[in-house]
Amino acid sequence: MPLLNVVRGSLMTNLPVQDSSTDSSEPGTRPVTPDTRPHHSPDTSPESLNKTPGNRRQALVRRGGRRSADLETGPIIQETTSAEVINKSNHSFQHSAHNETDEESTNLGDRCSDYSTRSRLSEDIGGNNSDQCSHHSTQSQFSKEVSVSPSPAVTPVPYPDQEERRSPLYIVKSIYFRLVRQLTLAKNRKSARADDARVQDIIDLITSTPKIRRTQIGNLKRKLTTKQFRKLVGVLEDPGDRRLPGEIKDGLRFDYTSHRQQFEIRMPTVMHSGVAGLFADRVERWRGNLEDSPDDRISKAAKSSETDPEMSIWLEGLVDTKAPDCSMTHKCQENPSCYFPSLVLEVAWTETKEELRQKAHRYVRLSNGAIRTVVAVYMNKMYKAEVKNEKRLERMYVKGEVDESGSYSYCEDENNITGSASILMWRARKRNNTIVLGNLQEKMFRDEDGNPIKSTSLQLQLQDFVCQDIADPKEKWKRFKAPPLEISSELLCERIQNRLKMYRTKRPEAVKLKLEEKEKKKLEEEERKKERLQRANEAMTHEARSRISEDDGLRGRIYESGKWLSARIRAKK
Repeated sequence: MPLLNVVRGSLMTNLPVQDSSTDSSEPGTRPVTPDTRPHHSPDTSPESLNKTPGNRRQALVRRGGRRSADLETGPIIQETTSAEVINKSNHSFQHSAHNETDEESTNLGDRCSDYSTRSRLSEDIGGNNSDQCSHHSTQSQFSKEVSVSPSPAVTPVPYPDQEERRSPLYIVKSIYFRLVRQLTLAKNRKSARADDARVQDIIDLITSTPKIRRTQIGNLKRKLTTKQFRKLVGVLEDPGDRRLPGEIKDGLRFDYTSHRQQFEIRMPTVMHSGVAGLFADRVERWRGNLEDSPDDRISKAAKSSETDPEMSIWLEGLVDTKAPDCSMTHKCQENPSCYFPSLVLEVAWTETKEELRQKAHRYVRLSNGAIRTVVAVYMNKMYKAEVKNEKRLERMYVKGEVDESGSYSYCEDENNITGSASILMWRARKRNNTIVLGNLQEKMFRDEDGNPIKSTSLQLQLQDFVCQDIADPKEKWKRFKAPPLEISSELLCERIQNRLKMYRTKRPEAVKLKLEEKEKKKLEEEERKKERLQRANEAMTHEARSRISEDDGLRGRIYESGKWLSARIRAKK
């Protein structure tokens, strides 16, 4: 193969090779100094080419122009067709430019001299023309810009959950949770509107209680959730809310039981106020006598409590609330147990024994035993007897047997019956480190004819009225025994009889209003029946007319021999 270039070792230096695509400058015209050092002729055999280290192919570069100032000789620089080798040569050039000492130049010359000049045919390089192998340049003619091969396109690293976001399961889940969230918001909005409507219904009911009391006896009970009850309490406690008049708010008494979701509006009668007033009056007289006692322990204990006939007791995290007819509160607030009254009184006119027992259980358990005594005056049998008396009076009004001129007096009617009354009492007990409701203690103080039972009376100790620390002190010397409170059956029956007359005096008017309401409802029901019957007749007539057959007949039903028979009625022509 013919040689492509003439090796001139004395004119070569350790310079990087430019890309073959870049045009080389023409060789200089200045004379060159031949290299006097011995050197070997290049071996151009294929075997020697294969021995080139680093799989690089060498190309011959002739140096023209003037010699480098710091290098006497320079080796033949190897050229490779690979971009990787060109980048490495450029790096070598930059490295050699910064190391200009004689020692570094000598080392570079020695290292480069090992790679002898080799010639190569243009066909071995790749069939290009001879210009690819004739790179002539000097150090001054090299461009300052270094050619860099274009870097491959960088693929962006995907997010960790990018593949998961593209999966069908992820899309279905996102749609499902978004739908659930929207449905939950809609449900909450609907629930809020329902709660507001329910609270407004209770407000309307409370507003109408003065009218209801004229005819109805007994507490009004409605279903109310805890959330709705809290909203209602906010309305009652807000002075700026004008939906309820102030006088109704002040006189309102109610109970709420959370586990039953029951809101109960208390509608006390003269029977309630009479018995509760007697109890509070007798307790105050008894406490006044004990305050003047020479025993300081008794006097101090008597002064530590007072009666409260209108106290509302909030139980179980300010959710359950009770409004007893009378209670004994404490002036001392040092002990948290003094927040609750130690004794409560319930006057039961329409309530049953089981309802009273459940109420007493809530008092004791939810106060953790702070309410130690629950007293109830049970008159449900008297109420049932009065219901029978009113039904008889109603029949008399219907038959016209009542003298409206005023000669008849319902409260003095000898045909009226009455019932018995008794005292119920529960006390808190501790069993297996748990506060429980003790056994019922029942004493009848009024018989079925309304006569007092002389052997029965309501008796309570001073320890029942004071807080636990005073009632049961740890020091024995602080313990005391005071005269008990005693309310005789005669005094109770006398107060009940007086209030019963007042109760009966108001009932004839209530019976008349009930009759008027019944008559009004009866007329309204008859009107509704007539309207329904008229609409039914019109519908049957319209249906019969719509069933005209081809023979101009009407299909209908005929009642004959006790049976309904289908028939076709021909129209007259």
